[in-house]
Formats: sequence, structure tokens, C-alpha cells
Amino acid sequence: MHVVQSGEHLAAIARSYGLTSTTAILRDPANADLFTRRNPNVLLPGDEITIPDPKEKRVAITPGAFTSSS
Repeated sequence: MHVVQSGEHLAAIARSYGLTSTTAILRDPANADLFTRRNPNVLLPGDEITIPDPKEKRVAITPGAFTSSS
């Protein structure tokens, strides 16, 4: 849970919690009240936003797949 302070905006809040976009916050059912606003990106001091856990991204790397040619 994040309580919005004066001057904060959704993109910065998302980044501060390790999210790469605001989509996960806006899609979280706990934040459904944001969708009732004319612009869900406009936050008010005291708004409470549920922050979902960031998804872990895994990348498979094959040993020797990258070689340096000088």
C-alpha cells in the first residue's frame, strides 16, 4: 500500500516499487476506484494505492552464445 504525497505521480510511484509501467497498478482490482476518475493518472494527496509485486523476468542465456570478435 502506498499513500500518495503531494506532487507524486503514478509513473514515479511505479518506478519506485520496481515496476516498469503503471499498467500493473491500474489493472490491480484493489485500485478499481482509480478507473472512476476522469484521468486515473491524476492522484490526490492521501490516495491509497495497492502496489502489486513486480513480476520477475527470467532470461535464458546459452553459454558461448555471445562471442567477441576483435
